[in-house]
Amino acid sequence: MDRVTVYPGAIPLETDILNTNRNTLTAIAELCQDIFGTSTVFTGLGCVPAIPAALTVTINPGRVYLCKTAILLPTLRWPLTR
Repeated sequence: MDRVTVYPGAIPLETDILNTNRNTLTAIAELCQDIFGTSTVFTGLGCVPAIPAALTVTINPGRVYLCKTAILLPTLRWPLTR
């Protein structure tokens, strides 16, 4: 990620603001990948038998975390090569 620098007295462009948001999104995504790993993670989703006893169950609310590439962007490295 490249740090966005806006000098004092300069007028920031809209791309400067958008790049900071993209960098924040990338940082949060990499943190989540470090914590959860690259596999799908389920949390919550408790299974409770129905009352009266039957062949049905109730699934409690929960969350599913899935690692997936959201945006494919070209990566530029120094020296600038593709």
